[in-house]
Amino acid sequence: MQTTNTNNNVSVSITKGVTFAFEDQGKEIEVTCSLFSGKQTIYVNGKQVFSTHSFRLKSCQSFTSDNEDYEVELELENLLTHKIRCTLIKNGAHLKTQHFGLLSTKYALMIFMMFFVGGALSGFITSRFIIG
Repeated sequence: MQTTNTNNNVSVSITKGVTFAFEDQGKEIEVTCSLFSGKQTIYVNGKQVFSTHSFRLKSCQSFTSDNEDYEVELELENLLTHKIRCTLIKNGAHLKTQHFGLLSTKYALMIFMMFFVGGALSGFITSRFIIG
């Protein structure tokens, strides 16, 4: 599996999904999102503060920690490469954005073309030799 990310604060695992790690004034904020179940969970210093399921291309969750209002925006920017953008907003101001891509664009297009050619070939064989 080929992965591309813009920083070292993003990790991926089959069981947890994609984890984005942020740091704000001594607070460790982790955002996990599963590519399979749509589950999104937010942790502050290891304690779960928010959890939901969402299959939307863009979602926004709000939570409060130590009288500070935070928002986390998750957006699937590219469905073909599974490029995800995670933005942390504090008190209405942008704090940090991280990106994660499961596949490079070139690799994703190569896989798409292989499936396209395979589908066309199987359709031709089915119509030519099996049906008629």
